[in-house]
Formats: sequence, structure tokens, C-alpha cells
Amino acid sequence: MNLTLVLLIILLTTLIGIICYTILRKILNQKNKKKIIAIITAGSTIMGGGMIYYFSGDVIIDTTGANELWFSASTLNAFFTADDPLALGNITLDSSYTQFNTTVFKITAPDRINITLNYLISDHDAIVHNTRILDFNASINSGTVVFRIGGLEDDVRYLVKRDGINYVIVTANSSGYITFTNAAWSERQFTVYKLLRYQQWIRTYGEDYFTYLGANTTASTVKATLTGLGEATEYIAILSNTGMWTKYYGDGTGTNFQVKTFDVIRTFMDDAVGNFSFNFTGNDDVDYNTRTVSLKKVGNGYNYTSYTNSTNTTLLAINTTLSLPRGYFIGLWNRTTFTWNYWISGFGITNKNVPQYSVIMSKINADKTWSM
Repeated sequence: MNLTLVLLIILLTTLIGIICYTILRKILNQKNKKKIIAIITAGSTIMGGGMIYYFSGDVIIDTTGANELWFSASTLNAFFTADDPLALGNITLDSSYTQFNTTVFKITAPDRINITLNYLISDHDAIVHNTRILDFNASINSGTVVFRIGGLEDDVRYLVKRDGINYVIVTANSSGYITFTNAAWSERQFTVYKLLRYQQWIRTYGEDYFTYLGANTTASTVKATLTGLGEATEYIAILSNTGMWTKYYGDGTGTNFQVKTFDVIRTFMDDAVGNFSFNFTGNDDVDYNTRTVSLKKVGNGYNYTSYTNSTNTTLLAINTTLSLPRGYFIGLWNRTTFTWNYWISGFGITNKNVPQYSVIMSKINADKTWSM
């Protein structure tokens, strides 16, 4: 095939795509200016308006509703539309699924079911625990509908809310799909939240501190997760409201204290130098985005606090927020040297960067409130 013929084929293909896309936009503008949908024949791809549309099966268009435009693969009962403009990079209709960006819908319904997309998360890297990733309305006359949603992270839990109420928690399989059903119908709203697992670590020789990110539990449960912590001289500890450390030892003795999300846990191990990792699943009832901490002047005024804001800060900035008088200080637990770095009010000394989930020690002169 000579170059001229290749260029001619490319040109014709491009012109056909432009014409189809122009017709598509005209249809959309006439029917409903809010809808962003693509309609083309099987096996075709269109690029336009910053979007890519791919269709591996014939497409059904339904414009019978007033000011509505629905689309579906010809072999499926699921018809899709969008309530508002969505940030979509691509749409794929296949004989067995419909895909928006990386989110895949495989819906089995006894009759036509209408799906209105309300929200799709655009940045999966920004996800924290209990983040909304998907929201849609579904409507069908009756029958049991099976929803399989893919493009998710395998072996991770997802919370599905129905009409704003917790409905079911499901774990994505090895292919990244969650499955749930619904048989009680009016128009239903389904919202999917990702429930993260947090990987953490401690060193295996000497003292360490870490921010606990799991659900509320007890010291014995946390210790059971720290599989190497089993000797009578090893322990986990938490600062009590008397200003003293309450300890639970590796041999199961001591106080089996309560552990809450964001508590600072102190550990001591006497094994070979190194570290090991462990996982906790996040707390479904906690907002991981913002929180307010009450610092209490108990005993000598020491507090141990986890810094949970996703935006890094500095020791100087924390000192300014807390308005500490001269001589009081903020300390950052350095997990490279396993020592404290201090900023002393009125003297300075070490203004270290403070990333998310750092452990902060503060010596305060009065009760304080810290919003982060």
C-alpha cells in the first residue's frame, strides 16, 4: 500500500469521525444540552471534545422521554444518561458491559433499567478513607437487579449506600469487581464509597511511635496484628488522661486499653534491627479529611497527637497555631533516626517539615484546640 493511499484512508477516516461527531453534538444540543453521550456503529472509535468514544456492539438510542437522551448496548437492558456534565475521558459500550473512564458497569436486569449517573470520581490518587467514588440513580418497574461494578481496587472493601442509608459493604474480587443486588424498587439512589486499608510499620528494635489509622478496637487486637511483638518485655502503650503511659505487654499482661482512630501508639520491641509492616482497615464512622483535637494540660502538659491533614505543615506553623509562649515546644518523631526534633517557642532550633500522619509531641501551657 503506497503512502498516498494510506494518507487518503487516514483523511477519510478523520472526516467521517468529524462528521459523526458534529451530528452527535447537534443531536445532543437539540435533545438535552446537559447530556454527554455518544452514538456510533459497532467497532467504531470517535475522538472529539477531549473525549474518546468506543463501541464494540450496536447502540440503542432512546429519545422518547421529554428532554432526555438514553443510550445502551443493544444486548443489554441497562440504559444510561447523565444528570449533569461529567468529566469523562472515554465511554465504551460492549455487548456485556458499559464503561465510563475506568468504571465498568455489568448490570443484569429482567427488564429495562434506567441509570442516571450523578458523579464519578476523577482522581483516584486523591482518595482517603470513606471517599465517595460513584453515585447513580436506578429505576425499574420490578424484579431483582444484579449490579456488578468494576475498575476498582481488588481486595478492598466498598460501602454501598441506598438512598443515603448504609446498604451493604462488599469486597472487590481479584478482578476489581463488587457485586450487590436490589429487589425493592421505586427510583433508588446508590452511592459507593471506598473503605481504605492503611499499611503501617514499626521498627523491631527499640522505641517507636505511630499513628493508628484503623477502626476503634482494643490493645490486645492491635498487639495481635503486630505479630513480632510477643515477649514479656515488649509492649504497646497509650498516653492516659493522667499523663502516664498505659502499657499492654507482648505476653498478654498489662492493661487492655481502648484504641481509637488517630491515637498515637508507643511501641517497644527487642528483636533484631529492622521493621515490619501491617494493615488496618479504616474506620467507617470517622472523617479522614478534617478533625479538631483538644490538647489538655495534664501533669507536665505533654500531649502526643497525630497530624492528619493531607497538606504538609511545619513545626513553626504548628507552634504559631497553638500560640505557645516562650520556652514551650513542639516535637516531631523522626522515623529515620527514631529521635525527636524540637521547635522551641522563642528559640526556634529545628523547623522540620511535618507530613501527614506524623506523630507530634507538644508541651503546652494551657488547654488548646487544634483544627487540622
